[in-house]
Amino acid sequence: MAKRWISWLLCLTLLVGLAGCGDGIQQPDTTQPMHTTEQGESLAPTKETAGETQAEDFDVADEQDSKMDFSKYEEKKTKNSEKSTDAPSEQGEAQPETGTQKPAPGGSQSNQGVCYITISCEEILDNMDMLAPGREAFVPENGVILATSEVPFEKGETVFDILKRVTSDCGIQMEFSYFPIYESMYIEGIGNLYEKDCGSGSGWLYYVNGVKPNYGVSKYVLEDQDMVEFYYTCG
Repeated sequence: MAKRWISWLLCLTLLVGLAGCGDGIQQPDTTQPMHTTEQGESLAPTKETAGETQAEDFDVADEQDSKMDFSKYEEKKTKNSEKSTDAPSEQGEAQPETGTQKPAPGGSQSNQGVCYITISCEEILDNMDMLAPGREAFVPENGVILATSEVPFEKGETVFDILKRVTSDCGIQMEFSYFPIYESMYIEGIGNLYEKDCGSGSGWLYYVNGVKPNYGVSKYVLEDQDMVEFYYTCG
């Protein structure tokens, strides 16, 4: 009988020991995610729950943001925004700036101009008694040999170039010679009326825009819209 009790006690002791060992083994918590290091080792989750960790991180970020200086970021953001407006489009065409216009084609200045020329001997009409015999046949009734005419010219042409061309085109007689002392052409006669035909001081003068130049006709370079007049004076 005593042996039987001893056997029951041993069995009971063994069962109690086994139960204690089972309670000491810690089972992994499948409800928490495992963290892995770069070496592949798994780390147990922290004591804080996911919700608690996110809340703490958010609070820390807000606190840091309030102390940060965003001025440099805003300046960089503005510069990037300006560059984006100048960037090429998807089709490769540059975006035009607001308010700008493309230059008009053909910006170079023209090499042509227009002048107006008149040839007159009206002063002879008041001095017919001084006119050389036989020259009265060449004096028009109104004293105008060539009414004001528009003549195109090329840049760099002179008054002499225009006179020579217009008299040739209109069939008007014109005679000239070169004066070395003035290094210019001298107009001797137009329409068969020559110097000294109506007095010792008579001859041809020329004016540009109402002013008598102080140099020869082949030295005066024309400008656009110039008014040229050849005028016979009786001295």
